[in-house]
Amino acid sequence: MQERLGILYRWITLLQTRQSDELQKDKTVTYETETMDSQPSVYALVDGPLGEKVEDWLQDRNDISLDAAFSGAEQLSEIPDEEPDLIISAGYTHLIPEEIINVPERGAVNLHYSYLPYARGANTNVCSIIDDHPAGVSIHYMVEKVD
Repeated sequence: MQERLGILYRWITLLQTRQSDELQKDKTVTYETETMDSQPSVYALVDGPLGEKVEDWLQDRNDISLDAAFSGAEQLSEIPDEEPDLIISAGYTHLIPEEIINVPERGAVNLHYSYLPYARGANTNVCSIIDDHPAGVSIHYMVEKVD
């Protein structure tokens, strides 16, 4: 898990330097934080054990502002009004419409615990064993298609 979070940290660091012209059950947690200009506003789409660990890790960061964490699909409608700089998804099981994916200036990133494209969808850790696929983790910019 620490290795996965380390990879995510490197992605967040890269996203902070990216130019603006580049690209449990339905819970909402809103974090009251003091946002500095250099800290990107982050919304987390999280669910399950992986999502909880990523949410905890994001809360402890000093270089971002974790403004909200969602686990339910109906909560996605709040994102366009808030215009976060970045969306990070981990363990999130709901489809995310393209109009939500396109809101953040710095993009929407997904932490998928399988080595794409070998194991797509849910329960991917089992696929690498059963189908003898490479095991790993993928971090990618989200598009409307399912990973």
